[in-house]
Amino acid sequence: MRMDQPSKIYLAVPDPDLNRTVRTSLGDAGHRLQEAMDWTLVPEEVGLYGAEVVILSNELPDTSTMDVLVQLRKDDRTRDRAVLVLLPDVNDTDRIEALLEGGAD
Repeated sequence: MRMDQPSKIYLAVPDPDLNRTVRTSLGDAGHRLQEAMDWTLVPEEVGLYGAEVVILSNELPDTSTMDVLVQLRKDDRTRDRAVLVLLPDVNDTDRIEALLEGGAD
């Protein structure tokens, strides 16, 4: 996957300001976006949409980011998709290690 070419990106970022910033930046770069509507359905929606990249917030309502990662990595449709997690603190090495072990890229 090359990010310099338009990609299908699934965005699961519940914070409205952060969502708008990410959505605008990616949309302006020509990427096609699908946004989460029901946080518990993120893994299923990613598979149905066929996203090449998944962007998750560190905290999701009604589910955990780690649960979503595990489900994405178990599903044949989404196993090999790039999954990025937005963290509020880049110095939280324990959280970063846990997410990487859970399947985040």
